[in-house]
Amino acid sequence: MKKSFLTITGLLIIAAIVLFKFDNHFNKEASLDYSNSTNWISQDTVSNKDVDVFYVYPTIFGDTEMMNMDVTNDSLRRSAEIVAGEQGGVFIEHCNFFAPYYLQMSMAGLDDSPLTNPYFIKGCNDVKAAFRYYLKNLNHGRPFILAGHSQGTMVLIELMKDTEKVEIPMDKLVAAYLIGYSVTSMDTDSCTRMKIAQHATETGAIIT
Repeated sequence: MKKSFLTITGLLIIAAIVLFKFDNHFNKEASLDYSNSTNWISQDTVSNKDVDVFYVYPTIFGDTEMMNMDVTNDSLRRSAEIVAGEQGGVFIEHCNFFAPYYLQMSMAGLDDSPLTNPYFIKGCNDVKAAFRYYLKNLNHGRPFILAGHSQGTMVLIELMKDTEKVEIPMDKLVAAYLIGYSVTSMDTDSCTRMKIAQHATETGAIIT
């Protein structure tokens, strides 16, 4: 009986440790360290063009067990690089290109209220941290474009709406290309810095 009790106690302790680590990994505020260049797909340090692009890639994996992308996985990193090259190609000739890796949520979780899902929020926090680092250390006052697709657009919408944690110098925003996901009237009504472009020469506006 004593041995059985000790065994159960030991298992409960192990389970508590595992749950503690799991909870901390997925719910804490800490994001990737964007001062580390390995956490960027592209960090255009030469920056010899007049305008920047800050780009966020779409969903590239659909794991049903691991819900946040492993940014150390070589195959996933390569997938992110390929899609960033394909979609970013429309900008690269004329703009400095900046694209962070982020712990995006798996496709498997996107249908279930994604905006309040802690796994989605984890990816959002990464991109917000990357954007803050970019503005402080890499932009150097140049005009910039925000660009995303699918989940990348979802994340950028949340970035634009987060007026408490994310400062966006709107006088430097050329445009936000938010493609592959809907920008709704609820989004624009809730955030004055979100406005839909009305004509081709307008700046600081959203193309969607």
